[in-house]
Amino acid sequence: MSSPSIQAILASAGRQKNTKYVDVAALALLVVDYIGTFEAEVSMMWKAKWSFAKALFFLTRYLAFFDVPLAIYFHTSLGLPPRTCQVLFIVETISLLVGVAVAEAILFLRVWALSGRNRKLLIYLTAQYTAVHLVEAVLFGHFLFGLEFGPSPLPTVIGCLPLPPKKKIQNSMLSALFGLILANELVILFITFFIGLTKFRDLRSPLIKTFYLDGFFYFLILSAISIGNMIVDLVGPPEYRFLIVVLQRVMHSVLSGRMILHLRGFANGSSPTGLSEGLTANDETGPPRFGQNPLLASLKLRNTMQFSADLSRGNSVSYFPGAHSEDIELPERTPETRKRDPERPI
Repeated sequence: MSSPSIQAILASAGRQKNTKYVDVAALALLVVDYIGTFEAEVSMMWKAKWSFAKALFFLTRYLAFFDVPLAIYFHTSLGLPPRTCQVLFIVETISLLVGVAVAEAILFLRVWALSGRNRKLLIYLTAQYTAVHLVEAVLFGHFLFGLEFGPSPLPTVIGCLPLPPKKKIQNSMLSALFGLILANELVILFITFFIGLTKFRDLRSPLIKTFYLDGFFYFLILSAISIGNMIVDLVGPPEYRFLIVVLQRVMHSVLSGRMILHLRGFANGSSPTGLSEGLTANDETGPPRFGQNPLLASLKLRNTMQFSADLSRGNSVSYFPGAHSEDIELPERTPETRKRDPERPI
């Protein structure tokens, strides 16, 4: 064996080791998030009535504990025959993609609920979700059909060894899959902000702010990972083609699960991350105006809690009655009312 071949083998072993580190870090992130939100899950989800949103929550949260350890086993096992490597990879990646699809379903559900369960939007969202994931399945099927694993040159050092694709279009298909995930979530982000501008523009509420901040950071983090996956798949070595796929799966699970917990937290008057602080405080900007209804703050809190409960269950939502009214006019005072109520402010 020539010296360049030995160097190539050592380089491949180093790249596989880096992939293992990223996978283990992703699992650590999943476990830390689970521990940090388990108490909130028990108090807000276990005793809640079953709904479509609750089923999606448990799927996105617990399916990750199957496919992420399986991915780590795939990347860390040594001495496996190529056929076993291929079967493990197929099972692992299909589970990963199903987990991503479940997390995206939560995004679609909350957008539909935010629109007030608009029928036309439901038809469009259903069509988009179905079309995107059908295309993703076709692209991934073509990628799997052309993927091959070869025997490890050093079975005690290098585990499953994916061979370079015979055709460059195979990597393009995998990159197109991540591009579809990115485009799908970008469209949902635009729809969410459009609904916010047209329906909730004048509503100053911590819930709405949290709702949109969650959506924005969700997109920002996942878009960065998707772009990274596309770049690595197109120009990276074969060992790096799946470098941050597991990390993307974990982030989908973590972020979508936290979205539902945040909404349930507002529905219960609290939040697992403290994001509802100040809900009971006066959230109007500027000094209080004379004649403001003293029950307005409690009315806004109650309606905010109902709104978040509807969102977390996928129910329709609308404006909070009176929650965005800055002034509630009191009846005009007359000499008779002054005598009956002399202490009432003018």
